[in-house]
Amino acid sequence: MDDNVLSCIGTYFIRSILKYAKYSFIDDQIRLGSYKCEDSSPSAVIILNQTYNEQFFKKLLKEISRRNEKVFVHIQNRHQGFRNAFIEYLRNHLTEFCVEYFKIPLVLSSKLGYEDFVSFIVEKWKEQSRPELFYERESSLYEAFSMGHSNIVKILVDL
Repeated sequence: MDDNVLSCIGTYFIRSILKYAKYSFIDDQIRLGSYKCEDSSPSAVIILNQTYNEQFFKKLLKEISRRNEKVFVHIQNRHQGFRNAFIEYLRNHLTEFCVEYFKIPLVLSSKLGYEDFVSFIVEKWKEQSRPELFYERESSLYEAFSMGHSNIVKILVDL
């Protein structure tokens, strides 16, 4: 039933979906059309055109502030262009207060091999001189090393 409803009228109320829907729904049913990826999506997925990218990224940032780990394992993160666009959004919208929410994403990005996310997070932490992040560096270092991501290990060693 949900699949049929989404196929027929989903695009008409997309702004409300992005603003109010639970992240689990967005994770399963929403994709940015600019960043195609192969996945086993449900039969009905809402494909957003580029005009919705900023709203989509705004939702992701809100979920990060809620400490939702799933944001960094979202299927579209596998696409380099998606990660680049999300990082650019973060550069423009991330406040100093929000940076504290990137402890777990650093570990996840290190494990998944997302060098761009790791570099971005480390860069932000260096800007703020955050010495209390040593533990997160150690956890991330372990994950990157155990998965064989040598470039990420180098980034984290320099932190």
